[in-house]
Amino acid sequence: MGDGFALISALMLLALLTVVGIAFLSLATVQVRTSRIGQFQEEARADARLALMIAIGELRREMGPDQRVSTTSSLGSPNGEGQKHWTVVHRTTQKNGEPFLIRDDLNGGLRDLRAGQEGPEEPINYLVSGNEGGLRTNPMIPFRPGNRNESNGVIVVGDGSTNGDPEDRVLVPPVGIFEEQELVGRYAFWVGDLGVKAHVAVANRHDPSQSPQKFLPLLGGVGPESGGIESDAGARIRFDEMTKSRLISNRSIELAHRNGREWLRSGFHDITVHSQRVLVNVREGRLQRNLSVFLNRDEDIEPLRGHGGLLSPSLAENDNLVGPANAEAALLAGLAWEETRHTETSPKFGLLRNWARCSIPTALI
Repeated sequence: MGDGFALISALMLLALLTVVGIAFLSLATVQVRTSRIGQFQEEARADARLALMIAIGELRREMGPDQRVSTTSSLGSPNGEGQKHWTVVHRTTQKNGEPFLIRDDLNGGLRDLRAGQEGPEEPINYLVSGNEGGLRTNPMIPFRPGNRNESNGVIVVGDGSTNGDPEDRVLVPPVGIFEEQELVGRYAFWVGDLGVKAHVAVANRHDPSQSPQKFLPLLGGVGPESGGIESDAGARIRFDEMTKSRLISNRSIELAHRNGREWLRSGFHDITVHSQRVLVNVREGRLQRNLSVFLNRDEDIEPLRGHGGLLSPSLAENDNLVGPANAEAALLAGLAWEETRHTETSPKFGLLRNWARCSIPTALI
């Protein structure tokens, strides 16, 4: 009787140990899988960080100089029919740094050296992966947008972000990451251009509801009217000023209007609430001069000097609007002030000041 009880107890204990062993084995298997998944996720994040760092470096190098402009590959770029939304970098000067527009007072004032050229100019770079270093790294093999598909490209903008139009997709070449000649990962990036999108959250400074005063139209930034932007399905949305102030992200548009989601997907490459601008003179390679002080004061602007030279010329009401403004500006441009054609015939900055003051801030009735 005792031996039988001991046998049954031993079998039950053996079964319990078996269950515990299987449980520990399953737990170990789950832990191994979890650690491998975590490792893959960390590798993916590292690849993404690498792509981001390279993209920022390419953007700084190519668009850092003031005399650069960007467009999309569908606008004036050779062979841009493959990927229409790649960001293309162009220079605003000749390859030697000299400007295309030169002063020629005897033949109209300005002359464009590009006149008569056939076809668009070759861009400097496409801001996508696979082209690190730009076109100039190997001029014999120009890198241009091709007919990318899922077999030879990576989708960075797909149907989940757009309305499903194949032309709105963005595919870029993947770049392999090698360690001791062994492929250990891949990365891909695409730098989109917010400058070609309409900023629908820009406040309308001339809206009477914004202020009891009118502003100088010349000084106020005129933003795009979102009411003029339609989706492919015909949805038209117009935001009032209060709604614009609450648009903190593109997803906010979905909450601001019942058709916001469809409108946002349809205009993925056309609308944004994030873009900012720098007022740069891309022809001369410097910041634009601010006329606000001159237009709002009855005094002339004194020249700015430093480092033993002239940094910015003066500005007076008798200075020319066409051609060099004055002798100092002509000197900076390398021109002889006495020989410029518009010295006596050009309208003056004082006329511009008087015109701007035709809409002096006035209380609304």
